[in-house]
Amino acid sequence: NGAGKSTLLGVLSGDLAPKHGLITVGGHDVRDMSPRDAANVRSYLPQQHPSGLEYTVRTVVGFGRYAVGSPDDPVVDEAMERVGVDDLAERRFRDLSGGEQRRVSIARILAQTAPVVLMDEPTDSLDLGHADLVMNAASVDAATGSTVLVTSHDLNIAARHADRIILLANGRIAADGTPHEVFTEQALSSVYRTTVRVMEHPTTGKPVIFL
Repeated sequence: NGAGKSTLLGVLSGDLAPKHGLITVGGHDVRDMSPRDAANVRSYLPQQHPSGLEYTVRTVVGFGRYAVGSPDDPVVDEAMERVGVDDLAERRFRDLSGGEQRRVSIARILAQTAPVVLMDEPTDSLDLGHADLVMNAASVDAATGSTVLVTSHDLNIAARHADRIILLANGRIAADGTPHEVFTEQALSSVYRTTVRVMEHPTTGKPVIFL
């Protein structure tokens, strides 16, 4: 907590100005881009999202298409299906549970189809099955050419899905590499200031972290 994850994504998205230097996407300073141009190169899911929207789920997800296409584009339905909210399409966003609202917001980001995807704690408030569904969708986008950057407190879901892990502590990089390289007992115990154990998953071979 407080390591700078949300600030990092805010700066990368262009919502926050860096104190020094520039953040460029495709060679262009994100702070100098128009909202439409920025929407075409990066999508951004912040930690907090509006909860009182009167619009239907389909309309909210369609917001992700306004700058890059049409809200009636079939990709809207595809995005809803990918995170399991297609059955909620005609429900009002404000009437959904917190986890359902989170998945709708993620569907909106996926519908944007930007080449760079930034998601801040996307699995927060999601159960195990829906968290895995969302991260699988992110993994598919990464495998097909998108750059997907996700922040997470859930080390096990990060170990399961990430190609590269950057471990932050006090605003600095404590470790950077593959899940096996970063998720070591020594590194995690140091950063979290408690005894952390790591074992190998019996079927996937991924690190499994526990206290």
